Amino acid sequence: MEAITAVAGNVPLELTLSNALRLVEIAGRADVPVAAGASSPLERRLVIADYFHGENGLAGVEFPKPVIRPVAESASDLTRRLVRGSPSEISIVAVGPLTNVATALRADRALAGMIRSIVLMGGSLSGGNVTPSAEFNIYADPEAERIVFDAGIPLTMVGLDVTRKVLLREDHIQILEAKKTRRARPGDASCAARSTEPLKQERGRTYRCVTHSPWRT
Repeated sequence: MEAITAVAGNVPLELTLSNALRLVEIAGRADVPVAAGASSPLERRLVIADYFHGENGLAGVEFPKPVIRPVAESASDLTRRLVRGSPSEISIVAVGPLTNVATALRADRALAGMIRSIVLMGGSLSGGNVTPSAEFNIYADPEAERIVFDAGIPLTMVGLDVTRKVLLREDHIQILEAKKTRRARPGDASCAARSTEPLKQERGRTYRCVTHSPWRT
C-alpha cells in the first residue's frame, strides 16, 4: 500500500479523513501517508449516508483521536506523483465515490495511460441501495464516475450484487474482540460491528451484516 486518500462519502470529508488516520494507527501502519481529498462531488451537492453508518461514519463508536496528521499534498497531487513515479505499476482501489480519482485525471490528461488498473466498489447489476437502480457510491458523484469509466483504464467494478455476499458472522466479531493494539481497545471493533444490525439468518447462515468493503483484500 503506497497511500490512502480520503473523500467525502458516507460522512463529510473531515470525518472520513480522521477515520482513515485512526484506522492506519490501529493497523500499525502509520507509515502509510493519508491525504485529504474532495469535500464535495464535482458538480452537485454532497449526499451522505450517516443515517446508516452513524454520525461519525463508524456506527457511532468513538475511537481515540488520531495522533498522526494528513500529509500536506492533496489527494490529487499525491495520486499523480505516485503514478508518475511508477508508471503502469500503481493500481487504485476505490471504496467510495470516485471524486478524487476523477480530479486527478482531469488535472493530468496523460495520467490515465499510466495507471495499471482500478478496482472499485460501486454500481450494481441487481438493484440499488439509494434508489431502486442506483448504488450509493455511483449516485454520490455520477460525473466523477463517468470520467473514470471513460478514461480507458482497465477497470473492475465490484457492485452490490457481489458485495452483498460478503457477510460478517459472529465468529468474525469474536476474532475482532481478541485483537488489541496500542491505539484501540479490544471491544472497539466488535462494538462497531454489533452496532450495525441485529443477527439475521438466511439459508441456514447466521450473520450480523453485509460488510461490502472486505472483498478488496
